[in-house]
Amino acid sequence: MKKVPTLLFVAGIWLWGCGPGMAEMSSGGDAGYAGGAEVASADDEAYYSRVATAEPMQVAVTQTANADPSDPEPTPDGSSTEPDTSRFQRLIVYSASMRVAVLEIETALETVQQQTETVGGWMQASSSNSITVRIPADRFREFLEFIRGLGRVDAENIVGTDVTDEFYDLEIRLQNAIDLRDRYAALLEQAKNVQEALAIEQELGRITGEIERMKGRMRLLKDQIAFSRITITFDTKAEQPTRKNHISLPFPWLRTYNLQTTYAGKYGY
Repeated sequence: MKKVPTLLFVAGIWLWGCGPGMAEMSSGGDAGYAGGAEVASADDEAYYSRVATAEPMQVAVTQTANADPSDPEPTPDGSSTEPDTSRFQRLIVYSASMRVAVLEIETALETVQQQTETVGGWMQASSSNSITVRIPADRFREFLEFIRGLGRVDAENIVGTDVTDEFYDLEIRLQNAIDLRDRYAALLEQAKNVQEALAIEQELGRITGEIERMKGRMRLLKDQIAFSRITITFDTKAEQPTRKNHISLPFPWLRTYNLQTTYAGKYGY
């Protein structure tokens, strides 16, 4: 369709170059042709006007060609396949370490172990003066308050690690790996010879190993999210010396007077 305006434009130049003689011929029996040339010229102007105002179609192609291969592939509606973690609940792993001074370390260790079982946790490690326990995440702050009540807290450190992005990224990668494994399993059934079958089985083994590693990491994260780890180290707290009651005497000279000796000499004590 674009060749028609171009041919008409060339024909117009040729007629203009033929001189006055051709113009006179055109003014006679070919007057209708001249009128057709005028119509074609108007069509050319409209065509080039549309071309000048049209949006270039190569913009989207250029942007796609220059895209970073590491960027997530867009979906047909223009959205990204990368998970939007802002819509999900944040996944936090809490842990704490404390140093507490108590009168009896052995008693404190037994008390902590009993309280751990009461709240639904368990003991992970223990020594002569320290204990590490796992506590349900929803009882984490409550348990810390209990430990503070056992004695004097000399040190306390609480850490919260956000694993939301890692967990949901593993979830997507795991599903992709499972889909890929299923496709390789289907290809294995269609293998035409032993060499193809061995190559597919080798790739299946590699993908299966990746799947198991991702599953193991996700199980570990779930466990750390559900049960917080608390380590308590106990030190012996020295007993406070008991102060004897002291009666202030009204006269300084009474402080040097030995009443016990006086009464013993007078009454024969």
